[in-house]
Amino acid sequence: MDKFESKRTTLEQELLQSCSDAQRDMIFRLELLVLDHPNLQQYASANNALSSEALLKLYKDLNGNTKHESFQDYYLFFNVCAYFRFLKARKWNVDAALQFMVEFCDWRQRVKPYDVKASDVQDEILTKKCYICGKTKKNYPIAITVPRRHISIKRKVDQCTQFVYYMAEKVVRAMIENNVDKFVMLVDTRKTGLQNMDLLMVKTFISIANMYPETGSKMLIYKPNIVYMQMLKIAKGLLDPQTSNKIEIISKDEDLLKFIEASSIPKEFGGENDYIFNPYLELGVQGLTPAESETDLSHVASNLNEEDVEREMAKLAKEADVGIDVLEGASDDLD
Repeated sequence: MDKFESKRTTLEQELLQSCSDAQRDMIFRLELLVLDHPNLQQYASANNALSSEALLKLYKDLNGNTKHESFQDYYLFFNVCAYFRFLKARKWNVDAALQFMVEFCDWRQRVKPYDVKASDVQDEILTKKCYICGKTKKNYPIAITVPRRHISIKRKVDQCTQFVYYMAEKVVRAMIENNVDKFVMLVDTRKTGLQNMDLLMVKTFISIANMYPETGSKMLIYKPNIVYMQMLKIAKGLLDPQTSNKIEIISKDEDLLKFIEASSIPKEFGGENDYIFNPYLELGVQGLTPAESETDLSHVASNLNEEDVEREMAKLAKEADVGIDVLEGASDDLD
């Protein structure tokens, strides 16, 4: 029985209705453990939030009020959708899900990803390598990522890592605004070359993404070339099968229409959306527009055969300390 039924948001109610009886029971068990767990209460108290009494008040008062000072923390792990995500990430083991939540709270308190400001990652924003644009048919926000704008020899690891935190929190805010619990990543892999391959940052991205379990609905890989396909094989070797299954290859523009309305697809992907990301607006600077031109290094990729790419990727994997077992285990994954 749901003791907080009258206080659930619409999104929580819809999720509970879609669950089996056994899943609902595990969600309610986890919720009671969260309410009573001293570490989680300590985290809640340190973030203006949520003693048991305060949490119950939040259930009653929020009703979708995303402006509440504690809403982002509430959204991430003090509600039914979060309990579902953590349980699913730990294969519906209640004790393991609770431990994951404790680890997540410890990580969040230590790293403080929510404190990263645009000015802290200005260089990364100006590359236009990642931004949010539009929504899917299910109202999930879309994070567009452009690997060709990431030059591995030019990046600074600390700022690049901070940028991943910045974008993760930005995506969470977009999910809150859309009243959904997932997002979609659209990866524009056109003209990607070896100079864009950065396995160290791929590992970093995956480790951070793991702290936001089950928030990604799909990763749409748009028109991958030979270089990116090899990179994807390695990346899939670092992912669990459940996450790997969310990867979809988009070979033609019309394939995007399965997930996104034409009105939300930017024109550069064959859609009708006129939106062009302006990093200066993101940084609060008015009156400036980004340069249209990019360094075209596509010839670097087009001159390589599969053996060349595999050899270069093996070198990069060694430098990033990605084991040879990952390379071998992923070798046939996407063929």
